[in-house]
Amino acid sequence: DRFRGRVIFPIRDTQLRPIAFGGRVLPEIAKRLEAQGQRVPAKYVNSPETKLFSKSDVLYGLDVARDEVVRQRRIVVMEGYTDVIMARQFGITTATAVLGTALNERHIKLIRRFAETVILLLDGDAAGQRRTNEILDLFVGTDLDLRILTLPDGLDPADYLLKHGGPALGRAIDGAVDALDHKLATELQGFDPVRDTHRAFRAAENVLATLAHAPRVTLADSS
Repeated sequence: DRFRGRVIFPIRDTQLRPIAFGGRVLPEIAKRLEAQGQRVPAKYVNSPETKLFSKSDVLYGLDVARDEVVRQRRIVVMEGYTDVIMARQFGITTATAVLGTALNERHIKLIRRFAETVILLLDGDAAGQRRTNEILDLFVGTDLDLRILTLPDGLDPADYLLKHGGPALGRAIDGAVDALDHKLATELQGFDPVRDTHRAFRAAENVLATLAHAPRVTLADSS
């Protein structure tokens, strides 16, 4: 009953063992319930967490992307099951996704086993941009190379692929910018820092707040 009226997505660990399921509500069912004035269920649900399955320890699609991720030492992290499936159909073989939770320290520990570079490909809407800033704070203190790809026009990866194709997304992934450069560009967007010194000062404070998460280097470390 937990997955009634949903498309089911098997979730596997990196050894290809099924450990849980995810379910996306069918749009026609959601529309019918809404029209009837009934509560519309959550868009996505997962199996209950167990000793084998925790959303914070798993990336959807890593089971099939693992070998290519290890070969390239690079992983692409998206937000949805369908984004990953669409990406693989268009030849993006290092695509994975979080399972309805924000990328966190435990995900980073998992990623470091396989990759050195992370391309964070969140939706291009405002909510996606807020999550990007939150995730950046986590990565500043690691030795992973975090790069950010923002899709235009608020598109999610699946819609972008249908509109522009796999080669276009592949080029965009290759050109993803360094996370700190992205942070600086985002903070300075929409105003002239020479003329609006108040906003420029606030932007500088926000960037410094992110840099404050970096580990301190002592003389012993540098030697």
